[in-house]
Amino acid sequence: MFKRRLMAILGLGVAVNCFLFAVYRLCFLGRCADTALSIETGRVLLHGLRLDVALLGFELSSIGLLTLLWRRVRLRVLFWWLCGLTALHAFLCLTNLFAFAERGQNAGDLVLPYITSPYQVYLAVIPFVQQHWLLLAGVAVGGAVGSGLCLWMGRRLEVGVASLDLWGNWKTLMIALGLTLLPLMATWDPIIKQKRATHHHGITAVFANSKYYTQFADFRVNEAVINPLLEFVGVQVPSALQAGIPYRLTEAEAVELWQQAGNPSVDPLYPLLKVVHGREESGIENVVIIQVEGLSGSLMEQERNGRPVLPYLRKLAQTGLYFPNTFQNANFTSGGVFSTATGVPKAPWEDVTHRFASQERHGYYGSLAHVLGASNYTHSFNEGFRQSGDDFLAFMAYQGFRGFDYRDFQTRLKDKNQLADADSLLGIHDGYLMQECGEMLLHCGSPFTAHLMTCTTHSPWVVPPSFAPVFEEPALNAFAYLDASIERFITRLTQVPAIRDRTVFVVLGDHTSVTFGNNLLERLRIPLIFFAPGLPRLENPGAIWASQVDVLPTVLGLMRGDHLYSGMGRNLLDRAAPFTGIMSGTRDKGFFLTKDWVLEYRPTDGETRVLVVKQGEGRAEAEVAENPMEAKRLLTEYLARVELVRRLSCEKRVFPVSETQVARLLGQASEADSPAPKPALATTHELPGWPPHPLNRAANRQ
Repeated sequence: MFKRRLMAILGLGVAVNCFLFAVYRLCFLGRCADTALSIETGRVLLHGLRLDVALLGFELSSIGLLTLLWRRVRLRVLFWWLCGLTALHAFLCLTNLFAFAERGQNAGDLVLPYITSPYQVYLAVIPFVQQHWLLLAGVAVGGAVGSGLCLWMGRRLEVGVASLDLWGNWKTLMIALGLTLLPLMATWDPIIKQKRATHHHGITAVFANSKYYTQFADFRVNEAVINPLLEFVGVQVPSALQAGIPYRLTEAEAVELWQQAGNPSVDPLYPLLKVVHGREESGIENVVIIQVEGLSGSLMEQERNGRPVLPYLRKLAQTGLYFPNTFQNANFTSGGVFSTATGVPKAPWEDVTHRFASQERHGYYGSLAHVLGASNYTHSFNEGFRQSGDDFLAFMAYQGFRGFDYRDFQTRLKDKNQLADADSLLGIHDGYLMQECGEMLLHCGSPFTAHLMTCTTHSPWVVPPSFAPVFEEPALNAFAYLDASIERFITRLTQVPAIRDRTVFVVLGDHTSVTFGNNLLERLRIPLIFFAPGLPRLENPGAIWASQVDVLPTVLGLMRGDHLYSGMGRNLLDRAAPFTGIMSGTRDKGFFLTKDWVLEYRPTDGETRVLVVKQGEGRAEAEVAENPMEAKRLLTEYLARVELVRRLSCEKRVFPVSETQVARLLGQASEADSPAPKPALATTHELPGWPPHPLNRAANRQ
């Protein structure tokens, strides 16, 4: 009798909570997501169920440990624990649903930034209480009635049943301990970790994390997948507890400094929002961004025995637009991808334990997918790294891109019997990745944007067996292979007139690697090339200092019509756009670059130093220790940008989520003669020949 009732209580508790979370997700999709979800709903529920099971596994083990310490299993106490957890889950689901519906942020995003400012929380909550007091009264009454029923039912469960003494003998204690730890297995995901290009692999385990399952192209759908309590305890709180750098400026001060630099906004709620005016004669509608692993600017000038390392990229630079004084926004791949995709710079020292800080991964930025919409567009993000692709896919999915990673390309190449030559310790070689992306784009059937992230040009500099060595230096040989791969990719696409005449190709580095100079700016310099038919000519583009955040507004400036843009970059084609400095840095320090000065800032101790830029040639020549006023000014400008981006990211005020609001703001601010196309919600088309994401695929990646 005791065992049957115990199993019934546990089974019913798990089932009720899973049902509760499923109802919450359906309500969330119905209230917060404006797109048709008949196809996606099943995947949302399955992905969310995996996270729910992980949470319940942790909670059941915790209850088991408390019961072991209490020594006796009492059915009514166990039942009350489960009822309490169910009530907590229901409250958090309801809170999260209305928090997101009201403010576009989940409850954790609202609470954590203001945890030390209760009055701010009060100001955020009290208007909702005033408007929905009847709902809250109903919740209170329902909670009171439910509590009474739980108390009554708990007492009824123990009628005729004695408690179980877990310490009565060693056998009972060991069985109880094993059953207590068993649910913890549900909190881990088995990850297939491939060891070598020969396909030997092993399995490791990682804690279940939403980043493996939030890979939908719509921001709101990803928020529906997340389990509110698991996300809060497992992701948001640990991120908040890390040693952070406190704000030194108020938001008003940061906004004022940004606008004083010549950056007016079209809406005070979104201080970074502006209009980029396109070229009315332009026929460009497709965008392909090739972000190359470790592509330093100095590689463009390198030759061996009169043979250039990057002959095709040199050709693109001569026939397209080349900005040789372009600088990385961070010295690691996630920072480069983040800055390029969003148009806002990453503070590289902010969260050193994650590729993307919590507010970045869950943020809503003015990406190409969000700016151009998806009613007529296909947006894809493609990367071939074996390791850690889930972070990138989860982040880019939040920005509206359908992601394809190592396992997707591995499957396609295996079917073609090309995997042996295409695979490596790092991942899919660049040529094969571009081959598959080219095939995808050729059969797309709609305007497209594609962001490609390569991997071959990374230590240990291994190229496919089929590629004959060009240089004796392995690193240069890897870049020569990359150059040939880009040539094949662009040549193949531009052989189709409809693509050639409507596509802009962008090639840039994610960060530097091999450099041929030791001065500071040379270690930060990457190439930036735009290639498309009919590009305007610029006089002396080398005098224009740029960074990765300038890619997005410049692309929009090459297209037809006006578009809203929200970031800290500028349209490099617009000579009137002010140069406001470049943010860069490493995991332990930040750099702020101007044409005359370079600030180096260590946030952990506040130490700064200033270097002078000699004649604007990209060389930091001398320290200027005797200029504290210049250091103070540069630091204030740098912090204004860092802190403003972080605040707006946390509050999701970088780019409007609402389609109606985007159209209204664009209509008010645009001065174009012809109306701009109406943006649509970012839900991408399915790409021909590519399977939908199964539930377990994300969990089997690393």
